[in-house]
Amino acid sequence: MASADVIDADLSMDQMEGAKPVPEFDIPSVTKEEMKVADNSAPNLTRRAAAEFFAMAMFVWVGTGTAVSANHAQYNGESEVAFSSTILLPIAMAFGFGITVLAGNLGAYSGGHVNPAVTLALMITQACPVLDGLVYIACQFAGAVLGSAMVWGCVSQASFVPAAGLDMESIQPGYQEGDVIEAIGYPPFGLGADHVNDWVHIGNAFLLEFLGTALLIGTVMMSAVDKRTYTTSGMLAAWPIGFSVMLSHLVLIPFTGCGINPARSFGPAVMNSIAGNNVWQGFDGLFAFYIAPFSASIVVGGIMPLFWGGKTPPAPKMD
Repeated sequence: MASADVIDADLSMDQMEGAKPVPEFDIPSVTKEEMKVADNSAPNLTRRAAAEFFAMAMFVWVGTGTAVSANHAQYNGESEVAFSSTILLPIAMAFGFGITVLAGNLGAYSGGHVNPAVTLALMITQACPVLDGLVYIACQFAGAVLGSAMVWGCVSQASFVPAAGLDMESIQPGYQEGDVIEAIGYPPFGLGADHVNDWVHIGNAFLLEFLGTALLIGTVMMSAVDKRTYTTSGMLAAWPIGFSVMLSHLVLIPFTGCGINPARSFGPAVMNSIAGNNVWQGFDGLFAFYIAPFSASIVVGGIMPLFWGGKTPPAPKMD
């Protein structure tokens, strides 16, 4: 056995001596700082802004599209669509799960803001550069218009087609084929536009929109920006964010339709204006759907350092 071992060893030495030398590669060393810079430089601002644009378009399409379809499914030929939990829950879930999917998928690209109020709060806490934030906000508003246009394109004929088997003459006297069904309207159900109900005081509407937006922004700060949480949850941060959106919708929809996102309110309002409908509601609409969310951005963005003990969240402690 010993001699065999020696022979095997000799053969292996001969093979090694006749083998071609392994080329040497000069592998440059990369510092952690250089890796961080490289990671932050891609994708560039154009691609990040494009991600926010298309994310907002899809968010509005999913959320307001569900609002239109849920109301249309509830329509039974009456003079108006009765509001019920069969409408409330699907809409809230669509907005909540919609932001979960989009923020989760785009977190690695743009951060998955999908909301100008969120972007402003991140700018205030220095988690988003000012230039990036301004570009994001512009793209979010533009994307919301596209998203609402997509909804309109998908359901444009729903206003004119009566439900099968309904006697439209008894429901809407003088009705003729091609007329707009009053209960549905044109565009259908206002394309899911936000609206402060007539019986809701504007002060109540402001507080509802403020608190709903604050819940969302606070969740974003704690689950996605605070590295102590982010390092343990990663992509899972999109889930509490989505649930905060859903919870806000469950509370706000009967009162204001639930904006908590100025771009989401803006898109359907623009499309309704193109259709000849004024759903802006003057100062009340401005106060509830734009001033309230951005006020929440300023307040929550301003108090977050109190939780963090500094302008930015502390680095996580590594065991």
